[in-house]
Amino acid sequence: MFKLGHDGVGPRENWFVKHIEISQPLSGKNYFIGCNQWLGTEKGDGLTIRKFRIDDANTKISSFRGCK
Repeated sequence: MFKLGHDGVGPRENWFVKHIEISQPLSGKNYFIGCNQWLGTEKGDGLTIRKFRIDDANTKISSFRGCK
């Protein structure tokens, strides 16, 4: 399990997260996890932290590379 979040302070405290890509070079695995939620006190449900679980059986494994 891992967390993605921020402290809610600053000029850009509301983030919209479409997806997360995690690479594990030692195992040769890449995980693509959809989120499509806001991280921010003024948007969505007001949460600034999301928890994600990496599960080989249920997480889409992909070589997708997002836009920079």
